Amino acid sequence: IRPPKLPAAPAPAGTLDTTDGVLRGRLLESLRPAGDYTALDVGGCVFERCVLTGAKLSGASFSDTRFAGCDFSGVDLTGAGFIRCTFTGCKAVGARLVEGYFHDVLLEDCNFSLSNWDGASIRALRMQKCGLRTANLTGCKLRAFDPGDADLTEASFFGTPLAGVDLRRACIDRLVVEGRELAGAIVTEPQAAQLARLLGLVIR
Repeated sequence: IRPPKLPAAPAPAGTLDTTDGVLRGRLLESLRPAGDYTALDVGGCVFERCVLTGAKLSGASFSDTRFAGCDFSGVDLTGAGFIRCTFTGCKAVGARLVEGYFHDVLLEDCNFSLSNWDGASIRALRMQKCGLRTANLTGCKLRAFDPGDADLTEASFFGTPLAGVDLRRACIDRLVVEGRELAGAIVTEPQAAQLARLLGLVIR
């Protein structure tokens, strides 16, 4: 995972509003923006303790950006892109990440339960101590996806090939799959037995 390329001292900004829809090298602290920020172009910024639940960010693009202690719960991020971004201590319960693009993204100590990633393109994404209970990761394209010790209880990977994905440290209780998605996934022996029962196999 390549880290964000951030300016040494980003200039403080009190709003997401710009004249041209482009935000560069800014520090945004404790903001509560509300409004339509569709296709906003953000680069080299730091968001700290921002509550974005009232913002529409579909089609927005974020590059070389760090999010710390932010709340994206319920936010519409359909088609949004994240390149070289980190999320630490963030919440995105029920966030809509449909058809998003995630490249070189790190999620640490985040709660993305009930989030919808349907059709997302994920390339080099790592999770640490994250919750994705009942999250929807259907029809996704995965490359270098590392869920780490994520809680994937009742998460749906229907139609998402998991070949090469290491699930050994993740919680995969009641994972929602058709079966073919699991081909090539890396699991422990107890997890294999758990998945077999999930698929209706009887082990004797």
